Amino acid sequence: SPDGKWIVFEKWYKNNQKNGEIYVMDIEGQNLKRLTENIDVYDGYPCWFPDSRTVLFSSEVEGVFKLFTVDIETGEVEQITFGEGNDQRADVSPDGKKIVFNRTIDDNVNIYEMDLKKKFN
Repeated sequence: SPDGKWIVFEKWYKNNQKNGEIYVMDIEGQNLKRLTENIDVYDGYPCWFPDSRTVLFSSEVEGVFKLFTVDIETGEVEQITFGEGNDQRADVSPDGKKIVFNRTIDDNVNIYEMDLKKKFN
């Protein structure tokens, strides 16, 4: 995390190729916390917002990949992309006001930039 206190990572659950989940732990490898629990759905590509409290990730929860945020303290999850195509491999701007991500539609991959309504800095 930007504050140097947490590590976010993706872990395969029970060696199921369709069930990656998002976890955090402190930098000593303690206080493991599972942030997603979408059985038989892939959650992956996690990255931090500058607030060191919010994680951005991609989830296939609706049959296509969309981007979500999760608050590591409250566990509150919010979907932030919608519409056609698969949204993956996102990253957050240093000020927490924008994200960039890949959107794949009909095997065409394009890079998108999106302004966020909520500020995560």
